Amino acid sequence: MEPFINQFPALPIVGLGAAYFFFKTFVNSLIQSYGRITTRTFTLEDNAKYFGKSDAVATQDTPLVQRASGCWRNDLENIPSFLFLALVYALMGGDSQIMGWMMGFYCATRTLHTLFYIKLIQPHRMIAFQAGMVCHVALVAQVVLLSLKLMGKNL
Repeated sequence: MEPFINQFPALPIVGLGAAYFFFKTFVNSLIQSYGRITTRTFTLEDNAKYFGKSDAVATQDTPLVQRASGCWRNDLENIPSFLFLALVYALMGGDSQIMGWMMGFYCATRTLHTLFYIKLIQPHRMIAFQAGMVCHVALVAQVVLLSLKLMGKNL
């Protein structure tokens, strides 16, 4: 019997991508923390007391924290579905080279999107987002085509 991983050669790539996206979102959390702590601006009372050493609660976050929060929300709207599709593709025995290129490209576009979002750089942010969406749609197409192939319904 061959080892489990040999049956799903694209699976380690999905694992690496998931680990990378954890790291990316963790760094984003550090940016939010940095923005709050360095300005001592906190929108939650407990944070204001503990970190700001004050009872003063801000009505809104600083611009840096707002942008990092926007990145966080955007990531949560896009990355989970990509990782889920990548996992499905890998578990159906998808090609590891295709997965490698797609995961690498998607990680790069999401990272660039975050950098451009934090730095307020347009149209670069939009281009990075759209490039990531093209990759996302290409992965959907790969999943559909492989599903049809496995069902004996080649196009």
